[in-house]
Amino acid sequence: MHIHRLKHLSQLHLWAACSAVAHASPSPLHPLPPCYTTLPATVSPPCLPPPYQLHLDFLDTNAQALVGLVASTLSLYEDLSSQRLVRAFAAAAAQRSEAFVKALAAAVVKAASSKPPPSRTEARVLLHWGRIVLLNLDTDSPATKKAVSKLVEVQGALLDQLSAAVAAAEWPSVARVVKGLLRSKPGLQADFLAAARSSANGAGIARALLESAGGSSSGNAGSDGAVALREQLLGLYVEKVLVGGRERAGPDVLAAYRPLLQQLSEEDLNGKVLPAVNKALRRVPDVAMGAVVALAADVPAALNGSVAKAAGELVPVLVQQMRLKESVRAAAQEAVRALAGRCADVGVLTELVGGVRKVGCAKRG
Repeated sequence: MHIHRLKHLSQLHLWAACSAVAHASPSPLHPLPPCYTTLPATVSPPCLPPPYQLHLDFLDTNAQALVGLVASTLSLYEDLSSQRLVRAFAAAAAQRSEAFVKALAAAVVKAASSKPPPSRTEARVLLHWGRIVLLNLDTDSPATKKAVSKLVEVQGALLDQLSAAVAAAEWPSVARVVKGLLRSKPGLQADFLAAARSSANGAGIARALLESAGGSSSGNAGSDGAVALREQLLGLYVEKVLVGGRERAGPDVLAAYRPLLQQLSEEDLNGKVLPAVNKALRRVPDVAMGAVVALAADVPAALNGSVAKAAGELVPVLVQQMRLKESVRAAAQEAVRALAGRCADVGVLTELVGGVRKVGCAKRG
């Protein structure tokens, strides 16, 4: 059966036929039944014969054309059942053909890099296709290192897009794609972390990795691997959101790192995060204000004493920024209010209120 004959089938009948590949045995294969060489476009799926076995060279010979057909469904199929059928075919074909894997990898990279960027639905589909490719590559081989890095980078960009676009109820299904991939190939976690460090803020990858490691509620949250991962993500947060951020983190970025802040230890808060906040407030106050608000909102209640102490140290810096820069005054006042909400110390609260009042009086004068 030649690929040019497949092209004349309707999309529905093509995938009904190709889905049988998902059930084909990888053992020595037999020729296609004669009826498949003359399959008319009007045949209905229920009339198809039982699952069959393909020629060994069929997928390799027609890999580019088959991937082209897969790629053509990206904008065509919006319903989940059709997407799953295509995904089942792609997964089965990838298990049987290295040529198909390479062609699908190129198609995923091209589609993810297109202008305009893929839609939310398309991004989710591409995330699944990228997972199929990574599952069928030898990710430990030096020969595939460059391809793996590129594919993980693409996965990270898709995760960034989806983290900002999907509703909170949808995100777990997105994160499960990464969780399933890392369960099969845990070594890819290092590649995802490297991709996050190379991105603008690493939010999508951080959010997916935090969820895959157990989030803030799973029993896995205290495992050695999860603790080590959180340490690396905390370093990413300090580097990308606090000290090295080029613009104020948006709500989606802050939400991505929220599970991390909700699990902060007193040692991490006082030894890593607060010094970085203090430094960022002096260097990039526009960027740091949002982080102060997020910290005040998300840090565990058990650390209220540390937050109150930090508020006493940060207030003079915030007040100074309010006096010097009109552009950050509203953000600084928001940060002061957020810190005040976590303080039970009357002395610190008095200082907070007094500092803001002085700025207000100076402004009116």
